[in-house]
Amino acid sequence: MTARPFPIERRQFGRRHTCLHGWVVREGLPRLACVVRNVSEGGALLEFDVPANMPYWFMLKIDCKGFEAQCETRRQGLTWMGVQFVNLARIEQPIAEWSPLVDDAWRGVGEQALPKRRHTG
Repeated sequence: MTARPFPIERRQFGRRHTCLHGWVVREGLPRLACVVRNVSEGGALLEFDVPANMPYWFMLKIDCKGFEAQCETRRQGLTWMGVQFVNLARIEQPIAEWSPLVDDAWRGVGEQALPKRRHTG
């Protein structure tokens, strides 16, 4: 019997690899920053700087995408968490249209956000 080189994809919806800044909002507690590493129509993978003691249910907000969803924890490691979207409270742009690996809110938006470099020499 030979081992498979990659695990079988079991997700119902395809995922988009991202690097988006998000917030975990928990009732009665300060919001917690996270990085959304991949996202699909049904859920996301969140990473945290420090180990996070998370409740089973919480709200995920991604400000740069106008996204808010109630989430349910499905898998959890020390500094990461796989979540399923239970209820989409707000979404301004469909997930299928999100640009992969780009978070314009961190860099600013448009040409003026990134200064042009001059090459000398």
